Amino acid sequence: MNLEYVDLYLIHWPEKESHIDIWRALERIKTEGRCRSIGVSNFAQKHLQELLTKGNERPVVNQIEMSPFLQQQTISSFCRKENIHLTGYCPLARGKRFNDPVLCQVAEETNKTAAQVMIRWALQSGHTVIPKSVRPERIEENANVFDFNLNDEQMKLLDGLEEGLRFCPDPLEIP
Repeated sequence: MNLEYVDLYLIHWPEKESHIDIWRALERIKTEGRCRSIGVSNFAQKHLQELLTKGNERPVVNQIEMSPFLQQQTISSFCRKENIHLTGYCPLARGKRFNDPVLCQVAEETNKTAAQVMIRWALQSGHTVIPKSVRPERIEENANVFDFNLNDEQMKLLDGLEEGLRFCPDPLEIP
């Protein structure tokens, strides 16, 4: 990559029986100064507990699939307790729920789009999100979420949207 260091290096998925060895390689890369922080993606609590027990470094981030329709409270609570920041990918549920009546109601009340409301929900929940788009107007729209807040009632309504809607494999199915 022709860089002196990388800001954040992640393990993308826990690998059967090898994620500890991979984690130790990341720890070495960090010790050598080739990256500033190390973390994981798609790690369930059981995978994180193994890293915390067998590793020398604590992951700074766990990147997981997350939206109002897949809130992942168990891993979210565990990461909060262990001071591991959550970053949500697929925060817009691939646009499959933009017509949800509750989401549309909150979008109308805030004069924002459904996508902006979903991103704002995640931010106010204490998470970082990485919405995906290749269209410049959507990228701009997704970034325009810092000029409003959702009130307590709106947050409760969005919290009530949990339905386990998953687009990617479930990390709990990885031993």
